[in-house]
Amino acid sequence: MNENADKTMNTDNNISPNSPDYTFVDSVARIALYDDLLSAPRVTEIQPNETAVFLETLASTIYNLSHEIGGTIPYTIIREVSENFIHAQFNEPTVTILDKGNTIQFTDQGPGIEQKEKALRPAFTTATKEMKSYIRGVGSGLPIVAEYLEVSHGYITIEDNLGAGSVITISLNKTKDATAQQVITNDPVEQSYTAQTQVSANSFTQTTIQPEPTQTYVTPVMQSTTVAQPVQYPTQQTVLPGVTQQQNIQPQTIAVPITQFPIQQQTAYIQVPKLDEKERMIIIELLQQNYLGVTDLTRLTNIAQATVHSKLTKLEKNGLVITVDTPRKGLRTLTEFGVSVAKTLL
Repeated sequence: MNENADKTMNTDNNISPNSPDYTFVDSVARIALYDDLLSAPRVTEIQPNETAVFLETLASTIYNLSHEIGGTIPYTIIREVSENFIHAQFNEPTVTILDKGNTIQFTDQGPGIEQKEKALRPAFTTATKEMKSYIRGVGSGLPIVAEYLEVSHGYITIEDNLGAGSVITISLNKTKDATAQQVITNDPVEQSYTAQTQVSANSFTQTTIQPEPTQTYVTPVMQSTTVAQPVQYPTQQTVLPGVTQQQNIQPQTIAVPITQFPIQQQTAYIQVPKLDEKERMIIIELLQQNYLGVTDLTRLTNIAQATVHSKLTKLEKNGLVITVDTPRKGLRTLTEFGVSVAKTLL
């Protein structure tokens, strides 16, 4: 994480008694996702929370939203720039996602970055002792981002925001032209519409996701009832004395009782969604442990934390996993359908 977002340099021994309290973020971060510029953006909100939880939720949500529409910027790069909001004391953090997820802008109304060139070089930092409880604080963040984007033929820019603060743009576009032609407001809330959704920092979701209806296949009930057709028997031929010509015999109808057999019971089959190996590991752990957080799942499965976030989002979308409201934030558990699917994997 790069710690170059303040106008004045600070050291661990030069901490003001009135330094801000960074243990809790009381701001709401807004993420504007543009599918195209012919319509208003979809706005997602990250609610106030403890600083560590807030940063993790913010970065993970940006990653998931950008990758949903085709973006390929890695989680670590997004996390490095997201952490830079701490230098702005989380003053009006706003994120804009463009170019099918391959251009992301991070905007704030903090003190700004005066020495922009140095901010992209290692070792230059304004991180205070309090900030270093949540970030590395060694001036490596934005230089790492710049190096990655250069190798990937992308770019990073640092600009002054209107009035105060900074706008950091990261992009995998080869040039700035495609992004520069797009006129974007720095306050996407003004363009939001009724589809605006909120993502609580203690309940990690991406936009409002309605679980896709699960199709349950049921074998047709076949009623094995045999209905017998009336059976016709000829009446016995009788020959009367003095009668030489055989008389026409009319058939006699005899009713046969209907035989009733038991009705076959209905059989239900569960449609198991297509799951990869990591998703199987996650739902099996949830089946065995019942309630687990992202950190727990990372430890138990050895899957990267960002990947766990992404997989949980997909499993929630498919109706297999839900976030539970407990004193410990961010715990997941299996739905009834998820339990049924997990048992088929054992």
